[in-house]
Amino acid sequence: MIGPSVCVMCHRDEETIGNLFQGCDWVRAMWEKGGALFGKPRLGEATIQDTIENWIEKAFQNVILNRIWEIFPGIVVWETWKERNNRKFEGRKRQPAEAWTLIQAHIKETLGLKRC
Repeated sequence: MIGPSVCVMCHRDEETIGNLFQGCDWVRAMWEKGGALFGKPRLGEATIQDTIENWIEKAFQNVILNRIWEIFPGIVVWETWKERNNRKFEGRKRQPAEAWTLIQAHIKETLGLKRC
């Protein structure tokens, strides 16, 4: 039987791309933390499709900050997808703070920085 499924992240809404990558409290926490990091408090408020399609390549004058800006949405989407699959198939659940630590580690690894 194929039909609507309940989101394994929030257990409130139907699992859709928009809900999974933007609507759930868990992923909203990632966008909010990113907004605080970049000084852009409304980060992630547009639809996920618009957020990805309209992501400005060079938003800052600092080269390192621009690189973080470029990779940030992909890392958030990837960590959200992994979290969704961990919950659905393995019964494991991470808190947003744990995921944020992983996002920071991915950023550092991508930039070639050592973990602190």
